[in-house]
Amino acid sequence: MLVTDAGRRLLETSNVNYRVLDKAFVPGTCYIVWSQPGISLSRPPVGTELAAADGMRLVRIENQNDLDLLASSGYEIKQLPSTLFPKIETQEETPFIGIAKDTIIQEMANQVNWDSILGCIRRLQNFRTRYSSTDSARACATWLVNRFVAYGFDSVYTDSFSATYSRNVVAIKRGMVFPGRIYVVGCGHYDCTSGSPTTFAPGADDNGSGTAMVLEAARVLRNYRFEYTIRLIGFSGEEQGLLGSADYALKAYNRRDTIRGVINGDMFGYTTPNRDTLMVINDTTYRSNLWLANYFAACADTYTALKKRVWTGRRAQSDHASFSRQGFTAIQERENLNVSNPYYHTIGDTIGGGLNAYTMVHQGVRAAVATIASLAIPYRTAVAEENQDGPRLMALEVMPNPAHSKVVLKVRLAPARAKERAQLKIYDVLGRLKYSSEPKESDSFSVRVGPGSGLGPGVYLIRVTSGAASFTKKLVVLR
Repeated sequence: MLVTDAGRRLLETSNVNYRVLDKAFVPGTCYIVWSQPGISLSRPPVGTELAAADGMRLVRIENQNDLDLLASSGYEIKQLPSTLFPKIETQEETPFIGIAKDTIIQEMANQVNWDSILGCIRRLQNFRTRYSSTDSARACATWLVNRFVAYGFDSVYTDSFSATYSRNVVAIKRGMVFPGRIYVVGCGHYDCTSGSPTTFAPGADDNGSGTAMVLEAARVLRNYRFEYTIRLIGFSGEEQGLLGSADYALKAYNRRDTIRGVINGDMFGYTTPNRDTLMVINDTTYRSNLWLANYFAACADTYTALKKRVWTGRRAQSDHASFSRQGFTAIQERENLNVSNPYYHTIGDTIGGGLNAYTMVHQGVRAAVATIASLAIPYRTAVAEENQDGPRLMALEVMPNPAHSKVVLKVRLAPARAKERAQLKIYDVLGRLKYSSEPKESDSFSVRVGPGSGLGPGVYLIRVTSGAASFTKKLVVLR
């Protein structure tokens, strides 16, 4: 455990035996190190050893080159989560309230195909192993790149975080309104492990299920346009301690990216009788992600037949935690926590063995696709700007447009007749009323947008009515 000086004094007065391992603890620098099967190794040649037991050693390592040296020398490495030192700076949570069914999103969810998912998992399994340091993992990364390119994504690239491990694979579908660093993430790690990780680790459930989610989302979403950018990511190094996602999330934090939500798929393919309930993980290790977990559940209820339950607790054991640690909102979809997969991290994690919950996988992918699409907001070119209904009584000018957060938006109304009473209403793209003014005799309205206003980043429809006339115009609010 991590304790303060006051906590240490309490341990002393309580007559508890304890040992101080590290007085200068730095988050993200502690690793469990052990030798690979069949290899006898002595004390690691780098790092500071803090403790040793049962062939494992707790080591503090602060240099990436030292990590690469250990991995290439035959050592297994697992990073320990530093749960008591999260980043304090966090992003504002997007104030989503309720789900209104969208026929376009339903269309996307309906296109999720089980045969496509199963074929993807079978191909991943056929790599024999996807253990992060192997040539097979690198070949898998190349295969992922080719799949994303074939699906026509705007940008596909690999991102290196280690000289020893295979790269992260990132595919970008640019938003029509927000093409830059405001985006939604769908992710899953493609690496896997077993008792003989470098020769045979099929990883069908862990994590062929999550990787298939990412690729099926790419296959379906490629045919649609969205207001916000979507990034679909296959991470490597997860089995070594979330290394690939930790590197990406830190870079995103340093770039000051705005991530509307992260949907991480990891191990949602195994069940036992009467336990076919998918867990939506609201991991509270670094921050609460409850709003996104509830949003995912609402999308699942609206667009799928998924049996699911929101679970809240400390479970920083998958790539969602890397994002949450940096202040981003992230959740994991996982198989029932009350079920222990006997094939976990074994050569038996194959289709029909470690992966047997076909309906849960199918519906879980549908729910992920629907949630990603809903967060990214389908782009509707059919919405007409400056649309006039009834007698032409007014002209409408919106300044500025697009508008930035924390600024005052001016909506100017010029009625053709004097003393015309007008009313302003603002709707989101799902038709939900977000703002309404009282009818008044005026040639202007003043509306505040940005954090806390109820009009966060997004696209809205402004509708002004005056007598028998109405006027509609699109408003874009930027972060």
